[in-house]
Amino acid sequence: MKRPLGITILSIAHIIFGGLTVLMALFTALFLLIDIPPDIINDGFDGIPTKGLGMAFNTTILFTIGAIVLVTGIGLIEGWGWIWYVEIFLMISLILNIIFLSVSTLSPIFVLIFPLVILYYLYRPYVKDYFFGYGDSDIDETL
Repeated sequence: MKRPLGITILSIAHIIFGGLTVLMALFTALFLLIDIPPDIINDGFDGIPTKGLGMAFNTTILFTIGAIVLVTGIGLIEGWGWIWYVEIFLMISLILNIIFLSVSTLSPIFVLIFPLVILYYLYRPYVKDYFFGYGDSDIDETL
């Protein structure tokens, strides 16, 4: 089956953001290895550690998330069935993060629209047909 245009757009966004996140984590790890004079680095900005074990842990988490997003982007292009489940998990976790952040910071809740639309889109019959190859989808949608 032909890849839906929405999946192509979503996968490109995943590859770009996942790749940038991995690069950011690698550069952060590189700066952790370089000996920078103490007067350049402070002890933390808003509770975020800028050196030491805490920063190494944060960098590891950042790298892991970036790698997952990058692999998800590649899997979306390739149409791997199990990536559909990973993408559903990522969208649900993004929705939960937005809800929890909105409660604590009173940020606009309209940001929820994007992951909800993507979640709805992933359940469209022609999108599921692309990933799982049911072959029973008569719908020829481009998005």
